[in-house]
Amino acid sequence: MLNSAPGAMVKETKMKGIHKAAGAGLTGTKMARRVGGVDEFDFKAIGENHNQGRLGVEILISGFVFEKEDFIRPWEGLNDNLERYSLQWESKNLIAVSTAIQDWLTSS
Repeated sequence: MLNSAPGAMVKETKMKGIHKAAGAGLTGTKMARRVGGVDEFDFKAIGENHNQGRLGVEILISGFVFEKEDFIRPWEGLNDNLERYSLQWESKNLIAVSTAIQDWLTSS
């Protein structure tokens, strides 16, 4: 009876490890499916207050982008004590969509 208790604990530990590994694999697969088509995703530091380890962080996302500078340009004038970062993602696609919307609005 004494020999079976440690054996059972080892089996239980192995099973927990297997379940954790399976869970991590499943999570990784789901995440890869969601972001698998994203080619560009980057945070660009804005201003002088970045990399100071502050709790206040501001992530800024541009809506209409006609050139790569438009990811940062609208946010440069802000003056606060936050670490500010601009999200630059899928710039080619966003520039194409922004240009198409602008063309559509000005054609009417």
